[in-house]
Amino acid sequence: MIKPQKPKNEIQRLKALHSLNILDTKSEERFDCITRVAQNLFNVPIASVSFVDEEREWFKSKYGLQFEETPREISFGAHVILEEDIMIVKDTLKDVRFKDNPLVLGNPEIRFYLGCPLKSKGRFNIGTLCLIDHKVQKFTDADLDIVKELAATVEAEFDARLSITDELTGLPNRQGFLLAGKQIIKRCKQFDKNLLLLYFDINKLKLTNDHYGHDEGDKVLKIFSQQLLKSFRRSDAVARLGGDKFCVLCPGMFKDYLPNVMKRLQNKLLSVQTNHPIEFTMGALPYDRSYHSINSLIEEAYEKIYEDKRHYH
Repeated sequence: MIKPQKPKNEIQRLKALHSLNILDTKSEERFDCITRVAQNLFNVPIASVSFVDEEREWFKSKYGLQFEETPREISFGAHVILEEDIMIVKDTLKDVRFKDNPLVLGNPEIRFYLGCPLKSKGRFNIGTLCLIDHKVQKFTDADLDIVKELAATVEAEFDARLSITDELTGLPNRQGFLLAGKQIIKRCKQFDKNLLLLYFDINKLKLTNDHYGHDEGDKVLKIFSQQLLKSFRRSDAVARLGGDKFCVLCPGMFKDYLPNVMKRLQNKLLSVQTNHPIEFTMGALPYDRSYHSINSLIEEAYEKIYEDKRHYH
């Protein structure tokens, strides 16, 4: 095993990392959404967003990993931050840097590793978006372009001016959904995979605000967002578009699955204590190549449920 060196700009790099005040914070949907999308798009068991601190690599968002951090001297991310482009280790057992690394020989048994550097606003490499498999993998140039775009989405969260998160619910906002949706569509086209968009409208939210106050309305929005997340798969992209409107983009899902999913969501909403039942209207549209963008798909989904929605006002 070869221990990673420290970059020449280590002092400035750590200063940039610490200025984010992100280390040792709780998991957040704004990052979890991206790792879920990456894991599903590339069909790997492990995906993560991590930050390389002075003595450790700490995982802000992770799927398939059991630990919160690893010592920097054995971390793969500490090698990634030395690079200006994606680092790919096709077979760790054939790479002198990693073949006897504890993370290769033991949990999580890394055989394939791909790490894309994450840059701070000051353009210092502070962390990685990584994909891990227990077997050798191959990635095309098109795949790598998607990984870079997903990494850019993570980086956008470092800059408040480019926020892609809804402050109230913690879900991706419309901009975040468009960014994630673009990558999901690209990948589904590449592998001829089915894709379904679900558009949700919460019924009578204005009446809730008028009768019980905006705090109660905010509570309804938070509950609905939480139950959406619990009702769908980790690979599905859930977002709040604004107001009472939510979207879920479901790769590999067919309309036949919807009755069970909707029943699960309705049961979860009924189990939560509120001043009145939380009801919603939902429209579903399969994606096909006639749609020019994710925006056009969203617009048609809204038009599809408009007639139902207006009966609730």
